[in-house]
This record gives sequence, structure tokens and C-alpha cells, in this order.
Amino acid sequence: MFESNPATSIEDATWLVPIQSWITLVPPVQQVRQNYPMIDASSPERANPKKRRVKCDENKPACHRCCKFGRVCAGYRHDKAQDPESRSERRILRPKATVTLISIWRELSEPQFETEQDFHCFQLFRNETSQELSGVFQLSIWNRIVLQASQQHSFIRNALISISSLSSNVKTALNKQDRSGFCGRRGSHELSIATDFALQHYNKFLEGSRKALMDGNQDRRTTLIACLLIICIETLQWHHHQALHHIYAGMSLLDEWLSGNSQGSLPGISSPEPQIIEDELVQQFRTLEVEASTLYDPLDSSYHAQNRLEGTETIQSMPEIFTSVEEARLYLDLLSRRIHHFIFSVRPSKAGHSSIEPEPESPGLRTCFDTISAFPGLSASLEIEQELYADEVHCWQTSFDPLFISGTPSSTDYLPTRLLKIRSNVLLISLYGELTTTELIYDSFFSEFQEIVSLARAFFDRSNSEKILPTGSFNSNSGLIHPLRLVADKCRHRSLRRDAIRLLRSRPWREGCWWSLSTAQLGSWLMTIEEEGVESEYIPEWARARLLQVDYYQDKKMRTIRTACVRGIGGEAGLKVGNWSWRSGSGSARAKNCAADGVMEDMLKFECDPGTYMKIG
Repeated sequence: MFESNPATSIEDATWLVPIQSWITLVPPVQQVRQNYPMIDASSPERANPKKRRVKCDENKPACHRCCKFGRVCAGYRHDKAQDPESRSERRILRPKATVTLISIWRELSEPQFETEQDFHCFQLFRNETSQELSGVFQLSIWNRIVLQASQQHSFIRNALISISSLSSNVKTALNKQDRSGFCGRRGSHELSIATDFALQHYNKFLEGSRKALMDGNQDRRTTLIACLLIICIETLQWHHHQALHHIYAGMSLLDEWLSGNSQGSLPGISSPEPQIIEDELVQQFRTLEVEASTLYDPLDSSYHAQNRLEGTETIQSMPEIFTSVEEARLYLDLLSRRIHHFIFSVRPSKAGHSSIEPEPESPGLRTCFDTISAFPGLSASLEIEQELYADEVHCWQTSFDPLFISGTPSSTDYLPTRLLKIRSNVLLISLYGELTTTELIYDSFFSEFQEIVSLARAFFDRSNSEKILPTGSFNSNSGLIHPLRLVADKCRHRSLRRDAIRLLRSRPWREGCWWSLSTAQLGSWLMTIEEEGVESEYIPEWARARLLQVDYYQDKKMRTIRTACVRGIGGEAGLKVGNWSWRSGSGSARAKNCAADGVMEDMLKFECDPGTYMKIG
């Protein structure tokens, strides 16, 4: 699991199961001196050292002064550590959301960091990177849980330093003020040094985690956190193949633990034992599983069939009106997983033989979006089940509307509510679009497409837009890119489609495996194919295309993305293949291993002129 090696498989991962308790960090409490009443000299309590605030000599079983006066000594407390009953009653403290970053930071001191640069990068993670990873929802998994874990395990602190350094490298390279320096020899050299620093700490993290695992000092919770950090670091390096393997390895470990425990208070939302593995950690891996399966799904259809019923009783008791953004988000996440598993249990596997013939070589990563043959349709019973899931989405939207309407542009909940509304529209479109026999069904969702673009524009039109969505930022979960990609791919309204592509091109940023500029490139390619030979505003069915697959190839000198789609229907359908390639930076060994130098320059090229490298075959 801990080797950054493309050949690593899920089966090769080694796990340790023991569960150990852990204690939440709490802010230091200031001791307040108590005022005691004066004791009369003739009082028998005068002889008691504790009452008189006289230091006890702490002789066992009683101090010399108490023995002299024949009294029971109260000068020091009974040692509970020697009492087996008190030890068995020790309470495990679960993480508290009220613990602030400041209280965690108070526990940190400079001696824990080997260099000033280490300290700076950790502080950068705490103040900036953790916020970017969370997006607009401020997920506690990044701004609390991993920070607390870094206090207990120094190797986790190395991972956070590596993440903040890698994230900072991307933003520095893409900052317009630094481009002249970056594109020159001096800028590339500085970037290489920064990348080496990040990878050194990544190696320290892997070594420390491996040692803790071998020594039996790493419980399941810590292993899941380590797995999550590996996913983040590998994704930041564009190593999607490695990241995907670790997502499924982490899910396998989590499923094993969940199967041995009874359900939580809110099945599908809460952890069965949050004092051992927090709700947020369970939810994060569940979310990653759904997002990963859009790229690569090794799971059997029976797994999806079983999990499409996850949290049924929780959905049935969904509040009539949500009282907070967090509550609405958790219920929508559960709905998304249920519908995702329903779709994947019904549709045939998209993975398999390449649609591109002949295939010159095996790609580093292949993402299959569809099959050449159109989906045959649903049975009557499955159509009923589809409508039941649609009703659940409509019920969620009804419960969410008061919260959505009450949001004002100046409120902190404004952007989170916009994003949740976008996601609910995407969910409804996917529920029908993924299981359709014709591309014409997407025309009935024009109002949803329109709302997605309108709400997404709110993120870019704000005065603090660059702070909300910084250039080169990386969000660990899906946000705006996937919804805008859906509009770019499936909305045949020409101006609205171009608006979505324009937003994706407005700046480079990343969300999980998605990169805004390459997503815009893909949407532009599909749009060009569909509009070829069509003079009217309306795109007829014979001209519409379905994206089949995207392959990613890489060698020392060149990177290539190859795409395939099928245009038309029936016997008139034809396969279209597109390629765009670019050089991998300097082609150095470092660029090959960490994909840092080349990727930075690639991002600049894409931003300067998206589409320059496109050739449609």
C-alpha cells in the first residue's frame, strides 16, 4: 500500500487490523487559584496539610504530620492508576467539533520541526491548504482530524508538509506574476528544488507509516488516514492510477470494519463507533469511492446492487426542512451513493476492450464513459425503482428549498447552498441520462442545465473569487468541474454549452481527478464534432455524440491524451478519435518520476491556448 509504484495492486497492500483508543486534543485550561477560608489555630483541621495549604511530605501510607496528630491524611490524592476498577471505567473521548485550530496549534512547538521550511509548510497547510482541500464546505477531515493525527504521529506531519508543498508548487507555477520566472531556467530550477523537498517528506511519511505498521503501532483509523493522505499526494502528482488503487484499498479496509459492527444511529451517514473511526472519515471514503468509480470501477455489479439500498431507513426519515447546510449535504451525499450504485448495478460494465483500433500501446490510465452499443433500456420494474430514486431527490430538494432561498450573497452559507443545488440537479440528470436509450432525453433538462451554469457563475463573479477558487488550487472532492463538464458534454443549447466551457477555461484548478482546462478541452472537442455539418441551432440526433473513453499515455518526452466517441445512431453511427499531445517539460528523470516539472509547463500551455494540440482523426 505504501509504495508509490504503478505496479502496486490492491491485493499487494498489507493491512493491520487492531483498534486502539485515542484521545482528543483539548485546549489547555488556565488554572485558577482557589480562595480558602482561614482556619482557626485551635481547629483540628489545622493539623491537615491540605486544609492549611502546607506541602505534604508524601510519606506512605500517611504523612509524618498526620501520623503525629493521629488523623487521616488528605494531603495527596489516592492514586487511581493503581485501582483496577477505576482503570476499567476510563472513558474514551471522541473527537469534538468544538476543538479549534488555535487549540491544536497551541500544542505545536517549533522543536517538532527539523527546519524552518518544515514549520512554514505545516503552517501553510493549517492556514491555507486545508481550506482548499475542503472547498466551500470546510470539511473537518482536513481542518481538524488530520491535524490532530499529526500530533500523535510525526510521519503524518511529514505528509501534511508534502501536501502543502506540492499544492504551493502548482499555484506558484500558474501565478501570472511568476510566469516569466517559471518559464525561464531559474524558475524551473526553483520548482525542482521545491518538488524534491515535497518528495523527501513524502518518503519520510511512507517510511514512518510502514514502520508503525510493522511494529503494531498503527491502528485501523490511522491506517485509513494514512491511506487518505497517500491518495491526496498521488493525485497532486497526477498519479491517478496509484490514487485509484488506494481509494479501493481503503474502502476494502473500511468495509471489513463496518461489516463487523452494528449500524450507527443514522445508517449511511454516521459511523457505528465514532469514538474509534469518526463519521467524517467514513463519509470521506464513501464519497471518494463514488468519484473514483467514474474513472475506474473494479467492483462487481452485485456489490453495487447491495449498496444501492444503503441507508434506506435514514432516507425515509429525512427531515421535512433541513436546519443546516451540513445536514443537507450529508443526506445528499447518501442519495448520491444510492443512485450511483443503482446505475452501476443496472448498466453493463463500461470497462473492457478498447474502442480505438488498432491500439498502439496500453495506456497508463483508461477511463471508460460509455459503450459503443447504446443502452437497451430498463425493464418495467427497474423503471419503477428509477422513479422512486427520483422522488427521493425531489423530496430532498423540497426540504432544502427554505435553506436555499434564505441564503444571501453576504452569508457564509451562500456558496455552499449554491453548490448543493447544483449537485442535486446533476444527480437528477444522471439518474435518467445514464440509463437512457437516446441522447434526446437531455433536452428535457434544459432548465437544470441553465441553473447549473447560472449558480456556478456565482463562484466566479464574486469580488473575492480568487480567494474562493484560487488559480491552481486543488480540492479533494468534486465541486464545479464535473457539473460544468456535464453541461459541456450533454447540453446541446449552443450558447449555454459555450458558457460552461468558458467557465472551465477561465482559470486552472483541480477537483479530485478532474482538471478544469483538460475538461474544457474535452467539451470543446465533443462540441466541434457535433456541430460539424449542422447549420441549424438545433443539434439533431444523428449528429449527437457519446463519449466512449479517454486514454492517457506518458513517456520521457511526450504526453498524449487520446479520446474516442461515437457520433450518430444505428447503422449511421461512426467512431471519432481525437488526440492532443505535449512535451513532458525537460524530460528529466525527475519529471518522469514525479511528473512535476512537465505538468507545470503543460498546464501553462493548456491555459495559454487550449486546443492548439488537438487533431481530430
